[in-house]
Amino acid sequence: MFHRFRIVRQYDSVDCALACLKMICQHYKMYHSLDASEYSYYISKDGISLASVVEIARKNHFEVACGKVFLEQLTQEVTLPCILYWNRNHFVVLYKISQLHGKFFFHMADPAKGHVVFSLSEFEQHWSTDTVDSRAQGIVILLEPDGNCQPTTVKKRKTEKKTFLPILLSYKKMLLYLLLGVLIGAGIQMAFPILTQWIVDKGIEGGDISFILMVLIGQMALITGNMFNDFFRKVLVLKLGSRFSISLLTDLVAKMLRLPVRFFDSKPMGDFIQRLQDHDKVERFVTVYFVNCVFSLITLLVLGIVLMTYNGYIFLVFVLGSILYIIWTYLFVNKRKTLNYELFAVKAKNQGKYYEILKGITEIKLQNLEQRNRDDIENIQKNLYHTNVKALKIDQYLDVGNVFINELKNILITFLSAYFVIRGDITFGMMMSIQYIIGELNVPIAQFLTFIAGYQDAKLSLDRMNSIFSIDNEEDGGKEAFKPQHGVISVEHLHFKYVMSGNDILHDMNLCLPLGKKIAIVGSSGSGKTTLVKLLLKLYEPTQGKIVVSNTDIKNVKNRLWRNSCGAVLQDGFIFSGTLRENIILEKSFNEERFHQAVSISNVETFAEPLPYKYETRIGDNGMRLSQGQIQRILIARAIYKNPDIFFFDEATNSLDANNEKDILEKLKPILKGKTVFVVAHRLSTVKDADIILVMDHGTIIEQGTHTSLVEKQGYYYQLIRNQLELGN
Repeated sequence: MFHRFRIVRQYDSVDCALACLKMICQHYKMYHSLDASEYSYYISKDGISLASVVEIARKNHFEVACGKVFLEQLTQEVTLPCILYWNRNHFVVLYKISQLHGKFFFHMADPAKGHVVFSLSEFEQHWSTDTVDSRAQGIVILLEPDGNCQPTTVKKRKTEKKTFLPILLSYKKMLLYLLLGVLIGAGIQMAFPILTQWIVDKGIEGGDISFILMVLIGQMALITGNMFNDFFRKVLVLKLGSRFSISLLTDLVAKMLRLPVRFFDSKPMGDFIQRLQDHDKVERFVTVYFVNCVFSLITLLVLGIVLMTYNGYIFLVFVLGSILYIIWTYLFVNKRKTLNYELFAVKAKNQGKYYEILKGITEIKLQNLEQRNRDDIENIQKNLYHTNVKALKIDQYLDVGNVFINELKNILITFLSAYFVIRGDITFGMMMSIQYIIGELNVPIAQFLTFIAGYQDAKLSLDRMNSIFSIDNEEDGGKEAFKPQHGVISVEHLHFKYVMSGNDILHDMNLCLPLGKKIAIVGSSGSGKTTLVKLLLKLYEPTQGKIVVSNTDIKNVKNRLWRNSCGAVLQDGFIFSGTLRENIILEKSFNEERFHQAVSISNVETFAEPLPYKYETRIGDNGMRLSQGQIQRILIARAIYKNPDIFFFDEATNSLDANNEKDILEKLKPILKGKTVFVVAHRLSTVKDADIILVMDHGTIIEQGTHTSLVEKQGYYYQLIRNQLELGN
């Protein structure tokens, strides 16, 4: 069916709203890019809020109205197309409402499923959020271009997107060798029908057994040559596949490592895992389907010419049958495409759920959540099963039609061949040769159609990967030489929010702190302490304002240079799979003196030395299990070994017992002397000796001073630590 309303697919489970806005833009001939990278500030792992959709639409020159409307208002008064809030977790575009025999039908563009049509009852079930006086109502976003909007084209920007042609051309030498192998194979294929004809027409009819033996020996030589040709061709394909796979996957991982942390906050884990696995489809297309397609096309060309020289009518029947075969297959392309998107979404959800279960297995057992998680997996598998059943049905319809067309074509060709033999237009040997050619040509036709399906899968996979390659890299300053040792750290009118439409996490913060001092940050949970630390580490960019260190805006300092100057122990610090030593040094060079100092000060040696392999003991997901206290000691040792100019300790000792904490803090004092140290903590023992204590609440600094001055003030800081003070007394 022909649809005038052009669909835009979502690549992730959270991109549906942007895809809907793209469709509306295209409808009004406004080709804004609306890349997820440009609006990552608006997207979280839960998706995008209605407020964010409205704000993005207004930024792109739309007048927007958003709210609840009754169903009868939607069918009679609303201007289409519009965006609907669907199933309470999704966005779709309603572009047409039709009537047939007095019944309403709703035509929608779903970025996850494609073009869909619902009856009134089905539509109400998915769209309605509540009822008022038995009247269904749901959420609608109405959009019309404002007066400032003009039809535009997408402004192209430089990206790292991958396309098939450059990928293939990067392996020109191998492809030339493969082409040579394919041509040799096609030449051998061309000889077989001619030899078959000779055996029948000259050998059998002429009664010449020596000629038959000579032809058979020739056939055997060609078969042997073809075997060697196939062997070397497969070796080349294997090499091409390996190099291509390594190149594509490493490029994708390298790109992901250059992306800002915010990007990883905006998507579920399952989406990332599924994308990394998508490279298999692209590799299979380049190394299998593409090579087979080239071989098939050359075979079709060579054997087609031979067939045409035998009989033009038979060749015409073959061509018409093949065209019909291809048309029938093409009718199912869009349906397969829709299912591919649906399958990606279900598989990504499946991957995410497995990851969640494996990571949260302890909590699942503690909370007796085994049955609930089992049910979740079962429901996902049911969805996966239903999607696969849909795909199987399409394949069955496709196969039935293809088999019927193919067999009908073969029967007609057999009949025509027999008819022309009886008439004397062709010999019996030619008929045998034609049957051989038709058998050989059926394979390339099937392979060509497999190529179309493979291309479709690979194109979708490459598009998903390109949605990552199109994202701008993490902002990086240009300043190569910087040492934060003198002066002050100045925070000027700093604002920050994780999601643009959300509330400020940090609000109009202003600070001036001397370098070389110990600065403690305290406050209730959720006051913005960790967020401030992550901004100081350049893990996030401020929404507004700036951070200036030694008269230099850290935005202008190279990320690698700045982070080399910082050592951090964060609440979510990570232990890599490897040895204890590797987890502490994290670099190729090794300084034994610094290493022993780090493990001594952090008390890592107290649990590492008794181990059979000491610091070569494997830890992480593939090694020895560690307690939270041991993990924190390793992270502290890592920061000490790095020997940075600025230290950040975010609840770095909250999992340590009192004795270990006291011992480590005492040992840290000499090496931290003269260094800039930021400490986020709730324990009084950790913060009371700080030179400056910053007290945070709701994203702002409400108090600042030393422990003594703040206690005397008896303000918010005093209320936070009063219980600890009373316990100390």
